[in-house]
Amino acid sequence: MQIRLSKPEQLEKALAQLASEAAKHGISFEYNLAKGSASGRGFAGHYAVHPDHIMVTVTKKPFIVPGSVVEEKVKKYWTQVCAQAK
Repeated sequence: MQIRLSKPEQLEKALAQLASEAAKHGISFEYNLAKGSASGRGFAGHYAVHPDHIMVTVTKKPFIVPGSVVEEKVKKYWTQVCAQAK
């Protein structure tokens, strides 16, 4: 499953915020300004930064959780992280 996210002006700050939050919840998050990956709590995936967006690929999720819910939650959380990074 792929999820397209907006690329914030403060990408480095947003990713650092995301890494901090992930660690608090027992999620491993490896990142840089070009690509990264995350895994934990039944989920796994990676991302790639493009000139005008970020493409997230979810490679593992619990069977019981619909993809639409994962996409909604990822987009909502990313919006919150980007707002805090301003």
